[in-house]
Amino acid sequence: MKTILLTATYLVGIGELILAVFFWVTHQKQEIRKVMAFLAFFIGAWVVLNALTSYREPSHLVDLLLPWVFIASFFLITALVHVVILFPFPTIRLDGFHRILLYLPAAMLSYSFFISDDFIQGYKLTPDTTGQIIPGDLYSLYIIFFTLALLTSVGLLIQKIRRSDGVHHRHLKKLLSAILIPGVPGLIFSVFNFGFQVSYATLIAPVLSGVWLGLVTWIIIQP
Repeated sequence: MKTILLTATYLVGIGELILAVFFWVTHQKQEIRKVMAFLAFFIGAWVVLNALTSYREPSHLVDLLLPWVFIASFFLITALVHVVILFPFPTIRLDGFHRILLYLPAAMLSYSFFISDDFIQGYKLTPDTTGQIIPGDLYSLYIIFFTLALLTSVGLLIQKIRRSDGVHHRHLKKLLSAILIPGVPGLIFSVFNFGFQVSYATLIAPVLSGVWLGLVTWIIIQP
């Protein structure tokens, strides 16, 4: 099972990184494709980082990579909000200043990982387990941030679904499914980790993000 999970996780992550390159190369000055490239890159990075910090002995490499698991999640969930704002029609117009404001909380929280040990105090890891972190006093900020961003994405999508019909309505419902399938398990595991110190890298949510890979690609590339 360990080998199957790790193999599936690496394949999904590599597929999402390839998708990021595809969206960037074919963006043709379309903002939605640029943001999709950004989103796909951070989801792919998050998936691969989960695999790299699972089922191994504690090491300097894990010490180095573990914060980036959470940093990638800060930016992927923010990019997800950005995609939802833009697709298939803009909810609001974002100029350069407001784009900076959108990503500023993720950048500030990411910086905090490098100047404070209050997010993660340590971790437990063996070759037979996916890993378990020891949450710090500020770990709740991670859960709050992820939850608010996920709820914002879902709320904006539901609002757009109610305001749309036809092809847009169908695409938005597919996008909502693509967000909920990997997003809800990821949130549940984060909350359980905070309350019960369960595994931080179960690889379930990363593998399920492959559903996102298929659905969102299908939705975005359709005319």
